[in-house]
Order: sequence, then structure tokens, then C-alpha cells
Amino acid sequence: MGNWLLLSFILLFCIEGNNCCLEEERKALLELKKEFVHSFLGINTVLTSWIDNPKNDCCFWERVTCNSTNGHVIELSLHSLIQDEGEGVVLKSSANWDQISLFQNFEHLRILNLSFNQLPDWNVTSGYKSFSRLKRLETLDLGGNAFTNNILKSLNLKAFAKLSKLKYVDLSQNQFNNDIMKFLGTLPSLTSVDLSGNNLEGSLTKLEVDELSNLKVLILRDNLLYGFEGSYKNLEILDLKNNSFSVNIPPNIGELSSLKALSLSQNFLGGILSPSLCKLKKLQELDLSHNFFGGVLPSCLNNLTSLKLLDVSDNRFNGAISPSLMSSLKSLEYVDFSQNSFEGFFSFNSTAKYSKLKVVILGMDGRYDTENNTLHIDAGNSGWNSLFQVEILALSNYNLQSIPKFLYSQRRLKAVDLSQNKLKGKFPIWLLGNNVELGVLNLRNNSFDGPLSLPPYIMRNIVWLDISDNNFNGQFPVGLGTIFPNLKYLNCSYNSFEGVLPFSIGRMEDLKMLDLSFNNFKGEVPKELVANCTKLNFLRLSNNKFEGQIFSVHFNLSNLLSLMLDNNDFTGSMTNVDFSLLQQLWELDVSNNKMTGKIPSWITNSTALGVLAMRDNYFEGHFPCEQDSHSLTAVDLSHNLLSGPLPSCFKSDFLQVVNLEGNKFTGSLPMALFNSSISMLNLRSNRLSGSIPNSVGLPNIRILLLGNNDLSGLIPKQLCGLTDISIMDLSNNSFSGSIPSCLNNITFGIKVVGPYYGYLKIAMEGDTISYNYGNYLQRKNVYFSTSIPAEVQFEIDFTTKYLVMPYKDGILTFMSGLDLSSNNLTGRIPWSIGDLSIIRAINVSHNHLVGSIPISLSNLSEIESLDLSYNNLSGEIPFDLTRLYSLGAFSVAHNNLSGKIPDVPQLSTFDESSYEGNPFLCGKPLAKGCNTIDADEPPQSPIAHSVEGEGKWYEVDLVSFLGSLAATYIVVLLGFVTILYINPYWRRRWFYFVENFIDACYYHLVRILH
Repeated sequence: MGNWLLLSFILLFCIEGNNCCLEEERKALLELKKEFVHSFLGINTVLTSWIDNPKNDCCFWERVTCNSTNGHVIELSLHSLIQDEGEGVVLKSSANWDQISLFQNFEHLRILNLSFNQLPDWNVTSGYKSFSRLKRLETLDLGGNAFTNNILKSLNLKAFAKLSKLKYVDLSQNQFNNDIMKFLGTLPSLTSVDLSGNNLEGSLTKLEVDELSNLKVLILRDNLLYGFEGSYKNLEILDLKNNSFSVNIPPNIGELSSLKALSLSQNFLGGILSPSLCKLKKLQELDLSHNFFGGVLPSCLNNLTSLKLLDVSDNRFNGAISPSLMSSLKSLEYVDFSQNSFEGFFSFNSTAKYSKLKVVILGMDGRYDTENNTLHIDAGNSGWNSLFQVEILALSNYNLQSIPKFLYSQRRLKAVDLSQNKLKGKFPIWLLGNNVELGVLNLRNNSFDGPLSLPPYIMRNIVWLDISDNNFNGQFPVGLGTIFPNLKYLNCSYNSFEGVLPFSIGRMEDLKMLDLSFNNFKGEVPKELVANCTKLNFLRLSNNKFEGQIFSVHFNLSNLLSLMLDNNDFTGSMTNVDFSLLQQLWELDVSNNKMTGKIPSWITNSTALGVLAMRDNYFEGHFPCEQDSHSLTAVDLSHNLLSGPLPSCFKSDFLQVVNLEGNKFTGSLPMALFNSSISMLNLRSNRLSGSIPNSVGLPNIRILLLGNNDLSGLIPKQLCGLTDISIMDLSNNSFSGSIPSCLNNITFGIKVVGPYYGYLKIAMEGDTISYNYGNYLQRKNVYFSTSIPAEVQFEIDFTTKYLVMPYKDGILTFMSGLDLSSNNLTGRIPWSIGDLSIIRAINVSHNHLVGSIPISLSNLSEIESLDLSYNNLSGEIPFDLTRLYSLGAFSVAHNNLSGKIPDVPQLSTFDESSYEGNPFLCGKPLAKGCNTIDADEPPQSPIAHSVEGEGKWYEVDLVSFLGSLAATYIVVLLGFVTILYINPYWRRRWFYFVENFIDACYYHLVRILH
């Protein structure tokens, strides 16, 4: 009796208008869950609210929506089930998924979403008959799976056509090809199709698309299409972004009279913009960005009076932006003209009467705008009486001398980018005060000065503040962290801030990136920063005067990816840090501090650490090798007090740089280091002994430095197989035997391949702050990327021109040299050394070499430093060496050479020390003249006499010539320096030019060689 009453109550409750689940559909849902649990590696945490209990109403289950009147299931949102369970979850097998028939019980279903579940092709033989029963289905989303055309092989077109109410189909991110179009053509009510990210290619022919004439939305982005046909009279949205369209816009696009939104972004279209676009009178959004269009923007664009969004960024447009264009487009809300070659003046007066303009992007920091930017912004009274209230404004790299005055009237700004201009004055505190919704402010690379003044009230919307590379000075505001409590990105690097950091900085608990490098901060880092800012991914305090122990018991930065503390006065050890806090750390640089103690074992236990730089400290003891490290990319432990054997646990396939110079390592060279992917290996100035391993497997090695140790034995011929070496230093050891004649197999700078060993630069992506605009196109987000490049410099010393010269950054790419000095080498200088035509420095001094100087050395056309001193060389100095026009340092001192020193500028300009210690050598610059040669001196070669008699070109007043040359050089140099000193604009341009030239050369060579 009680059960009947309960059932009657439930029935009455449902009849009164409440959506109670039908038993048949409840059981079908449980079967569906069972299948998903079975498919996804047995995970039973999927759909946890779906419980087999009659009292549990399935209409209240997660991802289920029922009709409020009859209780039928009308929506199933089963998307991203795998993502909910974490990464790495996949189907048990790639076999066909044959449980589509489970949906046959949901005949009232209107919306079915199975996207992003990595579902394979299902068994269509038995499935589609059941699938065709979903006659009320209006929306079907199968995007982000693994479906291919195999799903279509046994498809019944008539059964598929029974889905007569289906309007919206999303098949994006699958592997369908052009054949899918004929199946979609059987759906009579279809109005929206998304086929982005599939394998559509070639040209969509008229035959393929005629049946889709009712379409209003067609998304075909991220395919390989290069042709597009069909009338599509009702089409309102067409997205062809990131395809292979080239040369001209498809002509039929101009006939799509109903079109409201069009994207042809990221194709290969070029030439003059087709006037056919001007026929699209209803067009509201037009995206032509990232193509190769050129010429002037056509004046007929004035006819697109309904246009709200116009993006022509990253093209080759030139000429002036017509004021009439801007004044005609009265509905314009979003405009992006960046990364083109526009010229003339752009005045906001032409847009002053607009009340809808929200986004103006003429140049944005981080985009590669042309350096020859000749478009000038009228910053005077431009737009002073404007009616529009901009939300996003980007005017980066436009040579602005002052902030545009129309900004004083703006009250709704959300993001402002005025970076890379010439703005001066104090921090624009009024900009923050007038715009309470401001979230992003980028003032990087200007000339603002004075202290950083902030408003006296809290600004919770500010998440990004970049004032780096200015002239700000003074102390940090005490209440910085209180005023900006939600700040995520703060970059104040390259200024002149001083004093101690305020403890309020620890109140910015959402902070993810903090860069205070290259200032004059001092004192200890506030414990509140390292204890409370636990979301920090990037912390850079480099090149300041911080002191004390940062790795204290308060250290709690568990989400760090990059920690840069180099060039400070930090002390203490690193053993206080709990390894579990730094499991994500990829980059650690504590170089040039005063840190002591042992290197903690978590360094090698980390599975994420890629860059480890600890040079110039006082670390001691053995390097911990508790387990092999497979993640390291670069290691710099140079100039510490480390001892014991060399580490043998560096076994990463990505390892490029190992610098252990200037320690107290002992023992032999480990085989592990000589069989790896290393491009720079520096083991100089240790206490290593033994010989170089005969088995050398360093295919990518570019720099090999083993000097100033106690290594012995022969120089193995296997080194000749390291063909890409640019710099090799084996000096100050005890190597014996002869110089291998096969050294000419090494390029020594002829080709540049492999890793860029001087400057490891890896973009580490952080958060991206975006603002969404555009009602139709998916792309239209304005992104402010917070990524910071992980830049690590590696410096080495190399002796050239009698000096120990430091080389770092890109300069390492251009330097090449061989140093075998101060060993026990015997025999002759190999003739083949002359084949090293691009080498810049050779030093074989302080050995026991004999024989004559090979004439082949005259082929060293790029040689700048050649030291053959302190050997037992004999014979004459070859006259052919006078062809070494780049020679800046030359020494054959303390040998047994004889004859006359060739009296030509290339050799006679070196001082006496370059030739001393050769008793039978005569001629300038030695005091001993050749007419007083001792009787026992060998006669001079007749060849030399004949050349001397014929060569009269050098008989000029050498002192006058060199004096005038030096004076001219000094005047030109001083003039150039004076211009750069007086004019900060040209000074900055010159630095930008040098930097971009080096980067351009590098990337050009990389593209050629790869």
C-alpha cells in the first residue's frame, strides 16, 4: 500500500509540470554511461551523478536536459569527457565504436554533443538506422573526434535524410574529406555547418555545394582549399581562414549578396584588393589579415556602410589611409591596420563623430611591424572632441612624441598599448584614474622618467602593467600591492628604480610574471613575495643589488617555471628548498652571486629542469648524480669550488651546453659527455687527467674547450670527425705526438648548422589576456600575450691576438679558432692546415714543432691571429704570407728561422717581439739589417730577391699613409658616435638595426639549412 502511495505521489508530481525522467530513457542513459566507462580505459569517474536508482531523477543528472512538460530527454551534452578525466586518457582500442544505437531511445532529442572525446569511426552498418530515428534532432556536434570518411562507406543517404529538422552540424577537427559535402546536402533544413580542421582540399566545385543552397553559416577554416564555387544566396557567414587560397580572391565571393561576415585570413592571397568585395553591401565583418595584399586600400570600401569590423593587418598595403574611408564607415567598431606599409598622417579627427568605435589597432607590441613605419599619428588635437569611447587602443611603434590628446576624454579603456614610442614625462596616472575598467597598460620602451606615481585607491581590474625600458627612478610605491591586488603581469625591468622592495608586493597573490631585472634594488627580497605569491610562473630579479638568503624557510613558489636571480649579492645555500615545490621549474639562474654550500640533489632529480646556470658562486663538493638527468638543455657550473669526478649523469637527448670551467674536478673524461648531442663543451681550468676518449660521438659539437688541465697522450684522429667545430682549445696540457693532418676535415666556421649555442632563446608561453570582439567570426579576439622568452647567455674566453677575449651571444657564431699551444707536440705543421680558409685564429706556440712554415698557410684568407712562436721551426718566412690581409697578430718568435723578413705592410708592421729569438732572421722591424748577415747565415732565396726587385708599389711614405688613414677613421667614427649621442631616436634605431640584423641572419641561415 505504501509503495502505491509513493508511486502515485511521484506521478502526480510529474503531472503537475515537473520534468521527471522516463524509465526507458533512464535505463538508456545508464547503458550509455556503461559504454563510456568501458571505452575510456575503465575510468568509472565519468558522469558520477548518473546513478542506477529509480528514485534518482535523470533529468537532474549532469549533462542532461529534459523537456519541462513531458519529461523526455531533449539535450545530451557529452562533450570533453576525456578532458574531464585529465590528460593521457584514451580509448581502449581504435576499433569502430558500435554503440551509436544506444541513442535510438531518445527520439525527442534536439541537441546531441559528443565533441572532443577522441571517438573513432563507429559501426555504421547497424548504427545509422537507429540514428535516423532522431527525427527531432536540431543540433549535432561531433567535432574534435577521430572520424574519417570510413564512417560514410555504408551510410544510407535516405536514412540520413530523415534527419529533416537538423539545422546545425559541427564536424570540425576530424579527418573528413570533400566527400562529406554530398551527405550534408541531403539535410533539407541545414543552415549551419562547421568543417574546420578537416582534410578538405582543392576546390569545392559547384556540384558539391549546390545542395547546400540554404546554408547561412559555413565554416571551412584550417583546411587545404584553394577554390570555392557555388551561389549560396542565403549565406551570411563564410570563414575560409587558414587555407591555401592564392593570388586572387575567388570571384564568386562578390556575388554572395547576403554575406554579413567574411574571413580570408591566413591564406596566400595577394595583389590589389578586388573591387568585387565592395558589392557586399550587407557585410559587417571583413577579415583579410595575414595575406600578401598590396597597393592602396580601394576607395569603394566606403560603400560598406554596415561594416563593423575591418582587419587588414599583416599585409603589404601602402599609401595613405583615406580620411573619407574612416568617415564613411560610421558603424565601424573594430579596425586593425597594423603590420603594413601605410604612410602619411592618420588623424582621429576623421573618426571623432563616431559613437561606436571600440577597437583601434595601428601597431601592437609583439607583432613584427615594419621598421620603416612612415604612418604618423596626429597626436595634437586629434580626436579631441571625439564622441567615441575606445576600449582597446594599440599605437605601438609610431614615433609618438606625446600621448594623443583624445585619450584625455576616454573613460572606457580596457587595454592601452603605447609601447616603443618616444613618449616623455611622468607616469600618466590620469589614464588610470579616468578609466576604472583598465586592465592592460603597456608603456614599454619609451622615455618616461621620474618616480612611479599611483592613484590613492584600489584598481582591481588592472592585470597587466609593463613600464620596462624607460627612465623611471626612485623607490617603488609602498602600496603597490594594495593598489593592484589582482595584477598578473608586472614588468619594471630596465629602469633605475632603487631602494628596497615594499612588503605589499606580496599581496598580489594572482601574480604570474614579475620582472624587476636591471634596476638598482637592494636589500633582501620581502618574505611576503616568496611566501604568498604562489602562482608565480616567472620571477626575474637579475642585475640588481639584492642580498640575503632568498632560499629561506619561507620560500613557497611552487608554480615557478623560470627563476632568474643572477648578478646580485644573494648568499646562503639552496639546501633549504623542498624539491616538491620546484617540480615544474624549467629555468634556474643564480649566477654571479655569493651563494655557498653544496648543490642540492633535487637538481638532478627534477624531470622538468632544462636550464641550470650557477656560475661564479662558491658552491663546493661533488655534483650530485643520484640519478640520470634527461631534461637538461644547458648546464653552466663554471667558476665555483666543485670537486670530485666530472658529472656522468647528463644524459638528456636535448643537452646543448655544458660549461664546467674553473672548478676542481679531477679524474678522466667520462664517455657520457663525449657521446651526446652537446654543442658546447667547456671543461677548461680543472684538474683533469688521462687522455681524450678514442670513441668520440659528438655530432653537434661546435665548441670544444679542454685547455688548462693535465690531459696527455696523442690528439686522437677521431676529433677530425667533429666536422662542425668552430672553436677548439686543447692548450696548456701535456699532449704529445704530431698534429693530426686530418684537422682540415673540420669546418672551423665554414657552415653554421645545429643549435644556436651562444644564446639559448626559447619562448616560454604564459597567460594570454584576450578581449573578445566580433559577433560572427571566431578569430576576433585581441590578444595581449604574456609570454617571456627564456634567454640564457653563455660566455667563453678564447685567446686571440695575444689577449684573452670574451665571446658571447651571437658573436660566438662568427668566431672560429684552434689553440694547441703549451703542449709537447712534435713533428711538422701539417700542410693541410692551410685548408682552413675561414678560420680566424691559430695558436700552436710553446711546442716542439720542427720543419719549415708551410706555404699553404697563405690560404688562410680570414686569419686574424697566427702564433707559431716558441718552437723549432726553420727556413725562411714564406713571402706568400703577405697575402694574409686580415692578419692582426703574428708571431714566429723564438724559432730557428732565417733569411729576410718580407718587407711588405702585412708583415713589417708587427713589432720586433713578433720575430725575436731567431738568430738568422734579419730586416725590419728587427735591428739587424740584412747587409750585415753573418757569413754562416744561409743566403736569401733568389725568389725573394726577384720579388723584392719587381715590387715597387709599396715604396710610399708609410708613416704619412697610416697617419692619414687613422685620422680619417677616427673622424668618421667620432662623427657617427656624436650623431648617436645627440639624437636618441637614431641611437635607438641603430641598436634596433643591429639586433634585428643579427636575428635576421640567424633565422635566414636556419631556414636555408633545415
